[in-house]
Amino acid sequence: MQAQFVLFDGFDPLDVLASYEVLTVAAMFARAPLTATLVTAEGALEMASGIPGPSIGVRTR
Repeated sequence: MQAQFVLFDGFDPLDVLASYEVLTVAAMFARAPLTATLVTAEGALEMASGIPGPSIGVRTR
């Protein structure tokens, strides 16, 4: 199972983490490994979240 999470400037970290958690459980029940990738439309960069402090480095497009 493959998942790509598209990040945008001002994203909510909970949207990414909650979706990842749901897909992890689905992969566990399907007995299929989960490969998750963080992506942006702009390519590799440091993406700031909508809350002060956290940001995520994205390496792929």
